[in-house]
Amino acid sequence: MPADVTLGRGGVNVGYVLTQRARLNPDDVAIRFDDVSLTYAELNQRVNRLATGLARLGVGKSDRVAVLMMNSHHHYEILFACAKLGAILVTVNFRLVADEVRHIIDDSRPTVFIHGVEFVALVDDLRTGDSLPVHTVLVGDGTVESQLAYEAVIRAPATEPETPVGLDDPLIIMYTSGTTGNPKGAVLTHANVIFTSFNQIADWQLRESDRCLVVAPLYHVGGLLVLAFPCLHLGGTVSIRRSFAPEEILRSIHDERITTLFLAPTMWNMILQREDLESYDVSSIRLCCSGGEALPIALMERLIALFGADFTDGYGLTEGTSCSTVLRPEHVITKTGSVGTPFLHNAVRVVDEDDNDVAVGETGEVIQQGPTVMQGYWRRPDATAWALRNGWLHTGDVGRFDEDGFLYIVDRKDDMIITGAENVYPAEVEQVLYRHPAVVEAAVIGLPNEKWGQLVTAVVVLRDPTDVSEEDIVEFCRDKVAGYKRPRRVIVTDALPRNASGKVLKRVLRDECSGGSRVPAGKRA
Repeated sequence: MPADVTLGRGGVNVGYVLTQRARLNPDDVAIRFDDVSLTYAELNQRVNRLATGLARLGVGKSDRVAVLMMNSHHHYEILFACAKLGAILVTVNFRLVADEVRHIIDDSRPTVFIHGVEFVALVDDLRTGDSLPVHTVLVGDGTVESQLAYEAVIRAPATEPETPVGLDDPLIIMYTSGTTGNPKGAVLTHANVIFTSFNQIADWQLRESDRCLVVAPLYHVGGLLVLAFPCLHLGGTVSIRRSFAPEEILRSIHDERITTLFLAPTMWNMILQREDLESYDVSSIRLCCSGGEALPIALMERLIALFGADFTDGYGLTEGTSCSTVLRPEHVITKTGSVGTPFLHNAVRVVDEDDNDVAVGETGEVIQQGPTVMQGYWRRPDATAWALRNGWLHTGDVGRFDEDGFLYIVDRKDDMIITGAENVYPAEVEQVLYRHPAVVEAAVIGLPNEKWGQLVTAVVVLRDPTDVSEEDIVEFCRDKVAGYKRPRRVIVTDALPRNASGKVLKRVLRDECSGGSRVPAGKRA
């Protein structure tokens, strides 16, 4: 047996999954990315070298390693290296602006910050404060003064780490946009990741022979853990694309004989819009997964016809390690609009304000229990206690069960907007709008949009509607929030609808703006 393949001296955990695969499938291809192809033995060796290199930089158990980069094979190298060291991977959304990244770095306090060459300017911006850790590591071609090169860090002995790491130890911190301000870091454990993999393997009948294509961003649970990690868990091959491009996706399916694919509804729709679909052989696909928002039945039927494959949908959230319920292939047409029933190892209920189950057909809050539920929010004990009260994860989503036990999501969490499969929480954008000197009141809502699902829309009351334009307000937000969070439409109104306690009635606002009945003086669209 090779010296770098020890048998669980550090414990059975996510890192041990790769150690075992390197023993069982050493010559099988684990990951492909651009011109890189790594077998399980090669991947495990690079992971062990990286773990040794990170340890030399001071990374130990429970220390954080932050990552900001476009999709690549490096994400999984870092994930497995952290797993073997007992360290915690902090994934950073590459679409955030400097101030948003600064909050995550300040909150998570990483020992090492690894970033892609595309983000050198942003990282330089972070240097103006005390946000950056002592060690920053650059991935990609070129050199930057005071920064280490990733491949230099990885030039270390390929010794299998023996740090004791258990299933209940934290592995990942993923930040979710806050409804009342800054994002919170959901802490996911080794057990969370392994059980969400078990769920998918069981309910989607995944196979060792599967070839999974990863397009969704790897800073998100959908990209990192849906289909991709289970594929590695089983010993299959994961092909990674830097970003989404419909032509590249179709070419990859054609050339690499991809069998499983997860995309957001917006991405599926963009593929269907191509006029050259018949030029590609997509017959290898056997499982198509969608998530993040509802997929219209008309699109689903076209996708099933195009790929001749099983199609599945579902519901999940970062705090539940991505997968909560699944709409299995045999139900996607007969139960259209539903997000299905709980995955194998999950329990889901719909309850009233006192956590009592509501009757079939009645709406209430969706709550979840099981081994995929997060450990809590990083450094936020009050928020953790509120979210995990009474032993259940309270999602804040409103749903109902039908007579067959199928769940339907009626409204999204705290008026969250989903645009292009990205989550936007209105409060975060509203705080920026309120900093504009002309804005008296502001409410951010999502309005239906054929391309993006929802369009981020700002409804504002201005001191003098003649002094500021829609473009002025959009431009004001440009360097303060990520591009996908910025309002794409601004509506000026005389007053926002409120209830007796003064809370803005966003459901009323959405209905009025969508239906065109709200045409106040000074409106600009």
